[in-house]
Amino acid sequence: MGEARIRVELFEDVWEIALDPMGMVTPLPVELEAKIRVTERDLQFARARREVLCNVQEAQALLRIFTAAASAYAFHGDSHRLRLAGDGSRHVIDALRKAARP
Repeated sequence: MGEARIRVELFEDVWEIALDPMGMVTPLPVELEAKIRVTERDLQFARARREVLCNVQEAQALLRIFTAAASAYAFHGDSHRLRLAGDGSRHVIDALRKAARP
C-alpha cells in the first residue's frame, strides 16, 4: 500500500500564514514551501485558493505552523490573522481525517 496523499485546500491568505510565519515559528521545510509556491491558484472564486497534495509528514508540518502561528497571533492580539491560522489548522485536521478513512 502506498503512502497516504492528503489534499489540503486553503484560501490564499491562509497559505500566506504558512509561507511567511514572520519569524514567530520555525519555517516550513524547503521542499514543502516550494511545492506550495509552484501550485497554481484557483482564481475562479471571490477569494483565490490553492489545493496542495501533501504526504502525512507535510500535512503535520503545516498543522504545526498554523497552530504555532495561531498562538503567536493570539498573544499579540491580531484577531484577523489568528482566525486565518485557526482556519488553516482546522482544514489540515479535516484533510488528515479524510485521508485516514478507509
